[in-house]
Amino acid sequence: MANNIPVSIISNIFNPVGSGVAGGLEVFNYYLTKELEERSIDTKLFASGDSEKLKSLVPILEKSLAYSQTKEFLAVPWNYRKMTVVEFGIYTKFIQEQKNDRLIHFSLVNFLPIYLAVKKNLPMITTIHMPVDNKHYQLLLELLTPEEIKKANFIGISNAQAKNFPVRKIIHNGVSTNDFKFSSTARKSYVWEGRIIPEKGCPDAIKAAEKAGVTLEIGGEPKNTMEEEFFQKEIKPLIKENILYKGFITKDIQSDFYAARALIFTPKWDEPFGLIMTEALACGTPVIAYDRGATSEIIQNGVNGFLVEKDDIEGLVQAIQKIEKMSENDYLIMRQNSRRIIEENFSFKKMTDEYIKTYQEIWQENN
Repeated sequence: MANNIPVSIISNIFNPVGSGVAGGLEVFNYYLTKELEERSIDTKLFASGDSEKLKSLVPILEKSLAYSQTKEFLAVPWNYRKMTVVEFGIYTKFIQEQKNDRLIHFSLVNFLPIYLAVKKNLPMITTIHMPVDNKHYQLLLELLTPEEIKKANFIGISNAQAKNFPVRKIIHNGVSTNDFKFSSTARKSYVWEGRIIPEKGCPDAIKAAEKAGVTLEIGGEPKNTMEEEFFQKEIKPLIKENILYKGFITKDIQSDFYAARALIFTPKWDEPFGLIMTEALACGTPVIAYDRGATSEIIQNGVNGFLVEKDDIEGLVQAIQKIEKMSENDYLIMRQNSRRIIEENFSFKKMTDEYIKTYQEIWQENN
């Protein structure tokens, strides 16, 4: 039985885990843990003590590495190396203490605990949250033998992400259909949300909204000196009367924020998944997205949004115009499609079903 399998989810400790935090990995760990708890599965979430309180939370340090420091400390790049050393030490001690009596689910981006767990022959599963060319994953390929790599049981979050990596299977990320409320109606404005970094492409969305003559609301806030510099240089000068900067979008207003004409999703890198898209779609909001990374696995062109050639701002404009010209009924159908596709393919329930099935397979292989 699945609920007899004891599962330990090992999280990133740089930031806290929670439902309303800025970070897809931390949101993933929160909802997966919550869903497992609700199914009465023996679950432990190993994360920082300042994470959102869940019954199964087991703090492995009192406060997350980033949140325990001042802005002045975080503004110095060298200090991130100091925190990495602390992080390595915490994970090394943690793995040394583990036995074979629990299935370890690594849901973080750090090669060291995964490497140590493989060497210790612990039963494990590893969700890949970043592009596979990330140095942490490439180091594992270099340090482990092909047979050892199989023991890590890598799980890709999209076909696009995992096409050149030895994964056990693909399990698409899910979204909480309870926390994101469907709305059949929408504001006239469009929205963009994400981290304030070049890879997310916010300036492209602004330029497209300007050309199309529509209002764009921007969600997100700089989290460090580099992001603040990017915001001041590349985004703030573009903010005008029809470009509204909303700052960080808290959990309690997310559904209201997403109740817009469409989300504009402009990745400048091969996005491994794109949780923002599924959150907006869960609210019934179509997505206009660059066809890059995993976007084509989530967006069905003309059904729940539009795919645009990557970096094609004019293509974004044309997609906006298509939505503006849609009849009220056709637009309502697109909103209904957006929610339906999430419920059928990208709900946390479906995602958790897949993980539990995989837990069962791995546990049987190791016992």
